[in-house]
Amino acid sequence: MGIQPSAVVLVLTLVGGVVHPAAWAQRFQNPFRRTEPAPPPRPVDRTITRVVLGTGSGIPGESAVVPIEFTPAEGANIRLMKLSIDFASRNMKYVKLDPGPASDADRVELAVEDYVTLADEWAPSSKLTIRVALLPNYSGQQGIPAGVIGRLNFRINDDADGAIVALDVTAEATEIGANAALPSQKLRAEEGAVFVLAPGGPGNGCFFFTH
Repeated sequence: MGIQPSAVVLVLTLVGGVVHPAAWAQRFQNPFRRTEPAPPPRPVDRTITRVVLGTGSGIPGESAVVPIEFTPAEGANIRLMKLSIDFASRNMKYVKLDPGPASDADRVELAVEDYVTLADEWAPSSKLTIRVALLPNYSGQQGIPAGVIGRLNFRINDDADGAIVALDVTAEATEIGANAALPSQKLRAEEGAVFVLAPGGPGNGCFFFTH
């Protein structure tokens, strides 16, 4: 007797906030289940400024790179932006921040202001604070350009388990000519993730949640 689709069950053990099931459950669907065509994408709200962290992956002992993408709202010229990124650091450590194509060296300054690690034995965590700003001597009226403004580099620990490490992000942004930050309803920050791949799996693509 063959395997029935209803008998296929995937069980994940979640510990220490490493995996966010609501954000990533759609990536782990039953391959035997008949799927319907995906609905058309929702139109993008051009009145909202967005900061989106991408995804990266790697095996223990190697690096993972995560892009930071910035999309200003129509007509918005952002002069200053601060990002706070929190992540569980049991399986990986932050290494450096590289500028992206949108970080014009003659116009934009990209810097890490702070990097703090809470050394909890069971659930260590880290917080990274990033500042993106127009240079003080820039006198134009164009804000921080759209695109990939930077790339986060992480090193996956040699003894890391297979996991999905969520990169939670909050953001503040200020327009040219303004002192107050954008209201929260005009700015959206979307989390990213690092996929820690279990070594030895097919294509290094298996996850073993053994925490």
